[in-house]
Amino acid sequence: MKANKRRKDILTYIFITIIALFCIAPVLWMISCSFRPTSEIYSYDITILPKNFTLDGYIKLFTETTSTVDFWQWARNSVLIASVSCIIGLIVACLGGYSLSKFRYPGRLPVAYTIVVAQVIPGTLLLIPMYLLLSKWNLVDTYRGLIILNVSFSVPYCTWMMKGYFDGIPNDLLESGEIDGASKFQTYFKIVMPLVTPGVAVTAFFSFINSWNEFLFASVLMKSYDKWTLPVGLSTMKGQYTVDYTTMMAGGAVITIPIIILFLVLQRHLVSGMTSGAVK
Repeated sequence: MKANKRRKDILTYIFITIIALFCIAPVLWMISCSFRPTSEIYSYDITILPKNFTLDGYIKLFTETTSTVDFWQWARNSVLIASVSCIIGLIVACLGGYSLSKFRYPGRLPVAYTIVVAQVIPGTLLLIPMYLLLSKWNLVDTYRGLIILNVSFSVPYCTWMMKGYFDGIPNDLLESGEIDGASKFQTYFKIVMPLVTPGVAVTAFFSFINSWNEFLFASVLMKSYDKWTLPVGLSTMKGQYTVDYTTMMAGGAVITIPIIILFLVLQRHLVSGMTSGAVK
């Protein structure tokens, strides 16, 4: 039995290692290419480490500023849009998830089913209708328009996610708070929310990443160079016949840094939140 269990564990670890390498290999290759000259990237002689180490990509990325290229402005746009979208989406998702979980009212189930259906609608299908709608409201090429879109696409999934965490809180706990004289808002903020902190961390992390990486709607809505986000700006670092892969890969590596920092800050809550969600 012990030998069979040991073999099974070894096979499991091998499988996990292969999957991990498969996921991390593109990231490592991107970082490696960010330190290579573009000519070496085009070369057929592929090596894991750069033969001719260079920082030209990062230097060009951080220092070159023209009428159409401004990395720092794109970074500020991305931070602003992703942060505001995350905060608004998190507030709406928490309130919506709590409502669907703990209140009983006419139309609750249709609303819940609508949220589920909204998750499976592809963004490309909504691109033209959303563009026409925002154009009618004069929100094209504005931060507000892109924030509204980011929130609208992240809220359905985040609401359903938060509903799962709220479902795990016993109703007796809420009733005890009301018996002690707490209002529904006090029960929500002082009793319920501290208990779902891991869920809030997971939801915030997902919402931020969803807005930070968004490319399709940002590329269509944002027409001004100074309002582009990082994904849109980096995608323009290519000409008609050539692509500046060194600078593009450097930008891709830099874009991942805020996500890594956010993960490290929320790591404890993320692990416990994902585990709790899986158990539920």
